[in-house]
Amino acid sequence: LDRFGTMARYAEMKGRIWDWQRADDVAIANAADAAVMAETAGIRAPVLTFDSRPGATAARGAVISADRRELVLDFAGVAGLGRERYPTDDLVIVGNHNLENAMGAYLAARVAGVGVDAVRAGARAYRPLPHRMELVAERAGVNYYDDSKGTNVASVAASVRGFPRPLVLIAGGVDKGGSYAPMLEALEGVCKGMVLIGAAAPLIRAACAERGVAYPVIDAADMHAAVRLATELTSAGDAVVLSPACASYDMFQNFGHRGRVFRDATSAVGATRLDG
Repeated sequence: LDRFGTMARYAEMKGRIWDWQRADDVAIANAADAAVMAETAGIRAPVLTFDSRPGATAARGAVISADRRELVLDFAGVAGLGRERYPTDDLVIVGNHNLENAMGAYLAARVAGVGVDAVRAGARAYRPLPHRMELVAERAGVNYYDDSKGTNVASVAASVRGFPRPLVLIAGGVDKGGSYAPMLEALEGVCKGMVLIGAAAPLIRAACAERGVAYPVIDAADMHAAVRLATELTSAGDAVVLSPACASYDMFQNFGHRGRVFRDATSAVGATRLDG
């Protein structure tokens, strides 16, 4: 905003890349982002959209099936392609934001001529960057995810919205100001417990009380205790997710150190490490 002044001006400038496209090019856009879609109006290239919202439909583009087990791509003749389906089980990455990234990548790859088998192989092989919703351990059907880079409410909300498993969240650290309400809203329907660490624990607990969450909210003295308590709240098919929504420096050197301690703590509860 220091450069462009307003979000509208920023969107306009970023959207100019589509103005240079020809009729035989292809534009790919997030149907859930009104600012992005506004920039596609009147461009020469055909537009493929992706939309991860429940019940979304697309005349041309990618949506997720009602049971969230498949990505449904309909090219409607763009690049000579038709309707295709891809199992979401191919994706190691989790979180609604990553699902949207995958949709866009699938569309782009197929339009560029990448074969179906190669697209699926690429999806299965892709791994997130360290500490970014990274699957790091497994124990008795429970997955452990390190999202220590989730240091603010917005990033945590994006990560947990549409999460494919019931989860217990480990959160807390140094508060960055603002409301925890967006995070709690994103957790509705998927969170079965929360374990709090660090200086921000009382603030997050108060936000949970104000919202009237139905799941248990527990304080932990350190990361090892947090992982143990979180594990006790799980059953097979669940997940323990470290996504703190806070800075790390009250208890750790940085977010990487926090993530490494989390991984060590999963070993202490008998989980099998998957991060090498």
